[in-house]
Amino acid sequence: MATRIYRCYGCKNESGMLGVDFTCDSENVVCPGCKLMASNPVAGGAITAVSILHYEPPYNHPEIGKKQGCGHIACDPNTPTGNGQCVYTGDPRVVNCPLCKNTEIFKVMAAKFGNPVLDLPVEVKPDGVHVEGTDVDKLIEARIQATS
Repeated sequence: MATRIYRCYGCKNESGMLGVDFTCDSENVVCPGCKLMASNPVAGGAITAVSILHYEPPYNHPEIGKKQGCGHIACDPNTPTGNGQCVYTGDPRVVNCPLCKNTEIFKVMAAKFGNPVLDLPVEVKPDGVHVEGTDVDKLIEARIQATS
């Protein structure tokens, strides 16, 4: 099994918010922080698989050159975008692929865009994960303004 990214909502991150990402290459997914197993019938739903979002650099950008972008993901120039095999974006602020984030082009563009993290207060309840407050859009807007 290939390595995947998972998020455990049973653990708190450095900001005290629920949700810590980790990688696992086993079918038996276990959070390294709290040791919760995804197969646990009661609380395993607190672990979710995270989709890998790759970075597609802009084409023909003066600081990048003509060979970057062109419909390829940053971490693998041999993987074209639009083939249905990967999820990608041109916005470096939302990329979570660790290989894309390690490329020089990503670092250049992330520095220009900024790379805010939207930590929203969430709570794990028996019926699912809930975001605090009633208006998620207002929470997101407040977080964006706080990081600007």
